[in-house]
Amino acid sequence: MEWLFLAVILYEKFTLSASHVGLILSSAAVISVLVSFVGSALSDRIIRYQLMYASGILCILSFSLLAQVNSITGYALVITLYSIATALWRPITSALIGDIIKDQATRELAMQSLYLSLM
Repeated sequence: MEWLFLAVILYEKFTLSASHVGLILSSAAVISVLVSFVGSALSDRIIRYQLMYASGILCILSFSLLAQVNSITGYALVITLYSIATALWRPITSALIGDIIKDQATRELAMQSLYLSLM
């Protein structure tokens, strides 16, 4: 949901063209896809809770920095950091739900609730 507001901020505050805004946001999305592969592999090797805490801290840090930056480069970096944090968070939470909830129907409901809350 925040991507829409970030696009408006980049477009209006910095007078970027729609192409430049799209390039910044899509670059962050591509990086997050690549990080999600690494994050999924790391969640199997490292304790999931530790990686979950690290991604949560990175999310808080990136949102806090978003209020402080005043340059295009700063916004691009913070948007990328937030994308990395969410790319790490999502597979870990899905794996934890699968680990914790044994009943299949309850696990499916929990996964659906997770995806509904993140959309």
